[in-house]
Amino acid sequence: MEKRIEVIYGKVLNFVKKYKTTSICCLFLFILASPAIFTRSCAYSLDFSETGQIGDTFAIMNPFIAIVAAVLTFVAFWTQYKANKEMLENNDKQQEERQFYEMLKIHKDNVNTLKMDALINDREITVNGMLAMRLIRIEFTNIFLLVLFELEQKKSIDQTFVIDKNQAFHDAYEIFFRGNKWNKIERLSLVYRMIEEAQKGKTTYANGTEDDSRENMKVNPIKFALGHIEEFDPYYRHLYHMVKSIVLSKKFNDEEKMRYLKILRAQMTSDEQILLLYNWFSGYGEKWESEKVNQYFFSKYYMIHNIFPDDSIFEPHEIYNMFPHVSDEDKMNMFEHIDFSQVNRAI
Repeated sequence: MEKRIEVIYGKVLNFVKKYKTTSICCLFLFILASPAIFTRSCAYSLDFSETGQIGDTFAIMNPFIAIVAAVLTFVAFWTQYKANKEMLENNDKQQEERQFYEMLKIHKDNVNTLKMDALINDREITVNGMLAMRLIRIEFTNIFLLVLFELEQKKSIDQTFVIDKNQAFHDAYEIFFRGNKWNKIERLSLVYRMIEEAQKGKTTYANGTEDDSRENMKVNPIKFALGHIEEFDPYYRHLYHMVKSIVLSKKFNDEEKMRYLKILRAQMTSDEQILLLYNWFSGYGEKWESEKVNQYFFSKYYMIHNIFPDDSIFEPHEIYNMFPHVSDEDKMNMFEHIDFSQVNRAI
């Protein structure tokens, strides 16, 4: 019933707004013409001509004015009702906006509290925030390359051995996320031995493959591959809840959702977005992009849009192959620094 009234009200209101002068004239003409209209007979057997003077039948003009007044009163009431409803909706929307910015502040605090032990010119320091993210990403790269090194050693012995890069990634992520002391993978005995040698300061495996020349920093080998689950578990949980609350909000339209998520993504470096991609691909954060739960935070809402392919262990075409459920048209917009059309032609 309310929807039907809203439709009628909207049409009448639009007409009045569009034809203000005509509407006012029609209103006054109705009042003036009412006595003549209602004292004549009509085709529906309504005949007021034999009932006496207008004053006897309708108490002069009062009923006609009352009809108009009732209509205007209803219009005023409905306008106020709509205004109150919109005000409540705006209050709810503003509350969600405030909640978003509060959660954004918490996210930035979470990033700033991330710590990583580093070496600068052989001097031990602790870095946090974006620099910590960069070193953490570098640490994973080095663990991954150690896993590949062991697999290549096996292939040199057995030419039939097949190196599975995706499996190497998952093995490396388990060590990176859980630490080298947790639930050791038996087939990677050489990797664990090299990590332990690095932790004792006997080798440069912790930094033998990549370092950050811009900051002249290296991963402190003593703290190499000890795991990051304690700091990353609440970090990813909060980030996921933040994105999901925006995407599922009924107060924001699609354009507003994209704008808020773009604000969030602007706070995330390429390192942070690559680590988010790794977390998802490892299976720990599978709900970020999943057909099972019908959530597409990467392909539809571009939460890893700004990654630099040079920072990733995967080639551009390998990244796109992670998303077989995404159409080529959507893949064209997924990444800012990876041109899908060029990658597609190269393949």
